[in-house]
Amino acid sequence: MDIEWAACRPSLFFPLLGEGIRVEGPDGSSVAEFLAQAAGIDPAYLARRVQTVFLNGHPVDDLARTAVRGGDAIALSAALPGLAGAVLRRGSAYAAMRHSITWEGTPGEKGGAGTAAATLKLFNLVARELGPGLLAAGVRVPGEALCGFLERSFPGGAPAGDAVRLDGRPSGAGPWWRGLPPAETHRLRVLPAQETESGAPGAPREAVSPPS
Repeated sequence: MDIEWAACRPSLFFPLLGEGIRVEGPDGSSVAEFLAQAAGIDPAYLARRVQTVFLNGHPVDDLARTAVRGGDAIALSAALPGLAGAVLRRGSAYAAMRHSITWEGTPGEKGGAGTAAATLKLFNLVARELGPGLLAAGVRVPGEALCGFLERSFPGGAPAGDAVRLDGRPSGAGPWWRGLPPAETHRLRVLPAQETESGAPGAPREAVSPPS
């Protein structure tokens, strides 16, 4: 299902990015290369703003020497607070304290022209900065996760002023997502709803690009 949502408050969808979206990139490529091609994340932004990276639950220090394979899960975060944040930070002076959980895999042979599907999770400042651009471009979300998120966030249906289209057709009122096939992956595109001078929603604004 292709879902286009013109939302008065696109930021309500940022928590969905923390639950995980599906992305595809070159099999066996480094984390940095994979994220650049699969999600359009500028390597310079990744190096400057993303302080904590997890691959399959393990902290990663070297994004250029760590490979991504099909089924992997990548989590990105800005600097986390406290001692735990300092320990988990990439290249931290305290990295020795987490030696037993640090990801130590290195890239092998790339999978030729193969493509790997992975789960990408974005948290805190990273979700706020990259979220608008990713959501405007469209993200792929497993049906079960998408339905669960929408049920928790909008139990009565889309908020007043929002407009939703399903495969190009208006969704109608009420919690329409309860009819989505949970086993399928759906594409969700969230754009800011344009407000007229009277405050009524109009055409979507132009997508917001993430900082470089």
